[in-house]
Amino acid sequence: MAEKYGKFFEIEGVFADDLRFLAPAICTEELRYFMNCLMIEETDPDKDGNKQLRAIATDGMRMHVVDPLPPSAVQIHDMKPGRYRVLKVNRYNVQMVEYPGAPGNFPDWKKVVPTTEPTWKRDFYGAEKCSRKTFSIEYAKLSYISGKVCAIDHEFLRPLVGFSWKVGIYDNEETPFISKVLVFKSGTKTAYIMPLCAD
Repeated sequence: MAEKYGKFFEIEGVFADDLRFLAPAICTEELRYFMNCLMIEETDPDKDGNKQLRAIATDGMRMHVVDPLPPSAVQIHDMKPGRYRVLKVNRYNVQMVEYPGAPGNFPDWKKVVPTTEPTWKRDFYGAEKCSRKTFSIEYAKLSYISGKVCAIDHEFLRPLVGFSWKVGIYDNEETPFISKVLVFKSGTKTAYIMPLCAD
């Protein structure tokens, strides 16, 4: 049965930049079809009471959130809460469509969001190129401050290039010396990365 889509969007500018950050975290595995899309939800209104939206993408090992999306999402594109399929991402624009018939339920993403203070905090600076060499120093700092080896897939760091991030490292309550999640925050953008850790 063919998938049914709704309204088509071609997005440029700041909104497209946010979508370029979100897109890499969208799951591409066919067996996890319920995550093969972007979730857009209503969030708190702005100071003037205007409607605002946020967007979430996850592949199960990382999650990207933009909260709120820029005003153009509502004021220009008239986007509504729901699920969207991203069709094309390039340096000029992002193309996406409404996906009202998305199968399955999108994950309860708020379960991943820590509700306590981080165990460790530090800054993380994006480099021009995401490679083992260019990230080695900052990567080592993350490992050192946590007091353990903290392995992160370097592909997960690629969308973080070009921004300065505040990083919080959260321990798992069940296993105190194993990290549960690393949270990278920069303005309206947040990346939650599940690390692979070894004592």
